[in-house]
Amino acid sequence: MRHVVLALILALGLAVPVGAAAADPSPATGAWTIAELPPVAGTDANVHDVAAGPDGLVAIGARITSGSDGPLFPAAPELWTSADGITWTPVDPEGSGVVLGWYRPVLSGPEVGLIAVTHGPSGFVLVGRSAPSRSSAPRISTWRSVDGIAWDAATPEVFPPAARPGALVGTPTGYLAGGVVYGRRAPLAAVWVSADGLRWTRATAEEGFGVGGYIDTMEDPASGGIRSLAPYGDGAIATGLTCFPSFDKESIWAWSGACWGTAWRSEDGLRWSASEAPQTHGEIGQVATLGTRVVATVVVCHTCPPAILVSDDGAAWSFAYGAPVGGGLVELLATGDGFRALLLSGDGTLAVWASPDGSDWTEMAPLPPLPAGTTAVRQAAMTASGEQLVIVVAAEGDGIRSFAITGPAGG
Repeated sequence: MRHVVLALILALGLAVPVGAAAADPSPATGAWTIAELPPVAGTDANVHDVAAGPDGLVAIGARITSGSDGPLFPAAPELWTSADGITWTPVDPEGSGVVLGWYRPVLSGPEVGLIAVTHGPSGFVLVGRSAPSRSSAPRISTWRSVDGIAWDAATPEVFPPAARPGALVGTPTGYLAGGVVYGRRAPLAAVWVSADGLRWTRATAEEGFGVGGYIDTMEDPASGGIRSLAPYGDGAIATGLTCFPSFDKESIWAWSGACWGTAWRSEDGLRWSASEAPQTHGEIGQVATLGTRVVATVVVCHTCPPAILVSDDGAAWSFAYGAPVGGGLVELLATGDGFRALLLSGDGTLAVWASPDGSDWTEMAPLPPLPAGTTAVRQAAMTASGEQLVIVVAAEGDGIRSFAITGPAGG
């Protein structure tokens, strides 16, 4: 579930199409149903990722904060559970077992909060960043839960202080987390492997996890790394990007924008090698697998229509010429009969596209408009739960409000 945070159109101030208010679950366009997520602990509901298990779903927001202690704020997790994707129940932050500790506002860079959620053989797994004490620096933490309500914490030592995982996926044999580790001279892509969601091991790369150099943003640097993971047989596929290193041996900075898509493949999740991805001018943002078929998206900008890459072995790739259009890609996933893509257009319209093999895409029934009072989509994510798609959306308006949209995964 990888999750995906989209601060896409906030700066543009574009309006989201509005319809009748939907505080309670209500029928919508076609077979879709929309419902509003209740706030957690009286705060705005700011959902950004969702995962489905056999008995229900878990959705997460980054965090909730309260009070202050100088520059520090007590931080708590923002969690919901649902049996059907329509009715959602907030999880008590104090009794959840997910301890985020203290949040310190920063101008840029990693912050305390939840990053991603997924489901695998041992239940739901969360990855986030916590600061247990007032003086401790933020660190990567993971938690596991059977029901999404009570969570057990893992030991965080395997994740170095400079680790920045963002991709998280459950596999038939365990869990994978992927991202980048910032080194003194250069960043390295990284994958961490766990059989149970609590004990993690850092994977190795036979041909290296080098992803070039850093990009100077005038604030926190950017870099290449792993953006998405998908199970593949007994192993997995990883996708992301590499950025051109500087020619100046005394400088750690890359040329800004000189980046290209990169893919890796593993037979067991522990040992990785580079895949023969074609030359692209942008990251290979998301990847999904169904049987031996692999589909990935090439993202040049967050509002640009995606290009689609397909592969039948996870090693050699080709471009597909029937990619979905009408917006930037938010989520890509596999269902029982093919692939689904969630797109967000520049005018705030969400749309779901379907393909049996990733090559030719068709837009599904239109999604319902968000309720009156919402003015800009903040972020969105999608998962498959049985025969249903569940889309979670956070939108700005009078504060931040979150919604769940459900409908049939097929057709």
